[in-house]
Amino acid sequence: MKLIKSKALLFDIDGTLVHSTHQVEFIWRHWCRINHIAPQQVLSICHGVRSRDVIHRVAPHLPLEEQAAVLDGLEIEFSGKAREIPGAGRFLSSLGDVPWAVVTPASQRVARQG
Repeated sequence: MKLIKSKALLFDIDGTLVHSTHQVEFIWRHWCRINHIAPQQVLSICHGVRSRDVIHRVAPHLPLEEQAAVLDGLEIEFSGKAREIPGAGRFLSSLGDVPWAVVTPASQRVARQG
């Protein structure tokens, strides 16, 4: 086994700390229905990508900040449905004083809520 030394740890949220893929796809499908956009076009590119970048790519005709706020609101509304990856909380607690942070394309508001 190779030992790796680090000053801090970075974690993604979905698939690392929580299961939220179903929730993310539900929200994007809902947004697509509202805006009459084919969901498959969005679902093929949305994972791990900032919502602003997805909106800009699939719907450049829509007001970017307004639509990003709509998506943030939907994510907050449905954030309670994400499930912890078994053992993730215990693992984070075991880190003690080791600095760690979450890195995600989600907004800060959504990341803190989820």
